[in-house]
This record gives sequence, structure tokens and C-alpha cells, in this order.
Amino acid sequence: MVDHCIALEGALLPESTIGIEIGWCGVYYGLESTMEIIQVVLDKKLLKATELAAKRHQVNRSALIRQALERHLKHLHELELEERDRRGYLAQPQREEEFRIWEDAASWPRH
Repeated sequence: MVDHCIALEGALLPESTIGIEIGWCGVYYGLESTMEIIQVVLDKKLLKATELAAKRHQVNRSALIRQALERHLKHLHELELEERDRRGYLAQPQREEEFRIWEDAASWPRH
């Protein structure tokens, strides 16, 4: 199998991200932020799939990879929050009186 390296070229960030701090990955996108050029090693099939997807969605490879990485980092953050909540509820389970009122309110009326 042959590996390929692609360089992520610098690009302008979408206006919607300017001045917004993305807490889940610790990156600040603002007026003073810069793009870094990195190398990513991909096998042939993944590179081809990346090129096809970028073409289909009318973005360059760099933008496609950035979007995918941002989505993945957000997903990882959500998993971490869910795990934190799960551990919290295991350590301190809800008492019946905390949720009974909501179950009663959500039940179907009896005729």
C-alpha cells in the first residue's frame, strides 16, 4: 500500500467563525488567527474518497478535512460530556421525588 501526503493550504475562515471561541477544541478563530500548513498521511483509497467528496461538495481538500476534523472534535467533546454526566448520575442517582412530578405531567389522561 502506498501512502500519500497532502499539505493543507491556508484558507480564509468562514465569516460565521470570526471572533467565536470554539471551547471544545480550545481553538480561537478571530481576526488575528492564522492557518498552519501541515502534512497528513492518507492511503490511496482515503485520498481518492477525499478528492471525490471535496469535488462533490465544491470545496477544496483542506476545507473538507478541516470540516471533518471540527465535526469529529465536537463529537468527541459530546462523548466526554455524556460520560461525565453518566458518572455523575452513577455517583448521585436521582431520587424518585425529583422526577415523579414530570412523569405524572407527561402521562396520558385517564378517562
